[in-house]
Amino acid sequence: VTNDKDSHILVGGESQVGDWRDNVVTRDNRLPIPEPVKANNGLTIESNSKHTLGGTGNRPNAGIEPKDSLKLFESSVEGGKKRYAIDSEGRIHQFNSNKEGDRWHWAGRTGKDQRVEQRINPSDINKDVYERLGTHYNEVRKK
Repeated sequence: VTNDKDSHILVGGESQVGDWRDNVVTRDNRLPIPEPVKANNGLTIESNSKHTLGGTGNRPNAGIEPKDSLKLFESSVEGGKKRYAIDSEGRIHQFNSNKEGDRWHWAGRTGKDQRVEQRINPSDINKDVYERLGTHYNEVRKK
């Protein structure tokens, strides 16, 4: 552990994670969307640090947000109180909003390539969402 010239503690020579303002980290640059941004669908999205390895609140049952989450969100469709998008491998990504409904974040995806507790269950997604995404349950369930 060392200190740099501005007294930031650096572990193993690693650089700081975010931007410093008045000795407080203001942004975590590891996040795919570190600050709120208005997507081309008119909705605001921001990464939730619990979906980034090493992020505040990250835990084993929280899936890891993909780097292209903004692109996915921009192509998402509404499904009840959630939004869904399909990626190039046929996996469905889920987005949830805050209590006020004015800011969204990535909240998991389908896919057998991740831990069971992180995986979105394809049977929890409405048939209407599958149709609007151009796929169906049986295809997504296999992935």
